Amino acid sequence: MLGQLRQEHSFHRLPKDPRTFLSTPRKSVIRKVDPGCYCHIGIQKSLQQQYQILQETPTDIIEIGINIDGLPLTKSSSSQFYPILGVVKKMFVDLSEDDEKNVPECPIIQTINPVMLND
Repeated sequence: MLGQLRQEHSFHRLPKDPRTFLSTPRKSVIRKVDPGCYCHIGIQKSLQQQYQILQETPTDIIEIGINIDGLPLTKSSSSQFYPILGVVKKMFVDLSEDDEKNVPECPIIQTINPVMLND
């Protein structure tokens, strides 16, 4: 996906490798917080990395969307990861109105699959 984004003029400075893009840390400080563990990365560090990679200057007001959702670690355990994700740049992708969620039939599914698969 980074390869496709790099082809666009506004994203030509993105790195080719996702590990570079994500600035994969070599060490993490993990604290014990009952009943589990916690690894703090921080909003400030994440924002600095994002603006540095995209080579943009932050505005006076930055809107951040936060999402927290549990992901099971294994099928045989009740333990879950709870990634806390922040979104700075919002983009409207699609709008659907229906009595039920027909996800496989939504046009966004057909258009995003090639992007996800790097086709």
